[in-house]
Amino acid sequence: MERVKKRPSKNKPNDDLFSYLIRTRAMKRVGGCERCLTAKINYKALHCAHNQPRGRLSTRWHEDNAAGLCPGCHRYIDNNHDEKREFFVKLLGEDRYEYVRIQSLTPQKVDRELWKLYLDLKVKEYEMPTLR
Repeated sequence: MERVKKRPSKNKPNDDLFSYLIRTRAMKRVGGCERCLTAKINYKALHCAHNQPRGRLSTRWHEDNAAGLCPGCHRYIDNNHDEKREFFVKLLGEDRYEYVRIQSLTPQKVDRELWKLYLDLKVKEYEMPTLR
């Protein structure tokens, strides 16, 4: 039986950048998981956990739609809707949470190249050393 080759996803480059951005942001904010606050050695020990489903392109790469979580917390909130909502409301505040939720329900055409430019800039911003 012949294997069917999967087409590469048009979203993969942006998904990779976004995941790196969110996990790096978590390391900068709390030094690890944004839910249980467990310290991690580096961003690779974290997952990029989305609040609203990734299939909704209008918020797929929106920074308020994701958090850097350890694998245990990611699995837990993905299986507990009320806990997930509570976590993201605490992280964002009720207004920003509702904005992202409503935005995710609004179908939009997505300019992947424009998102890539934005994500590239945000990654550079997070990688810059902070002056004290």
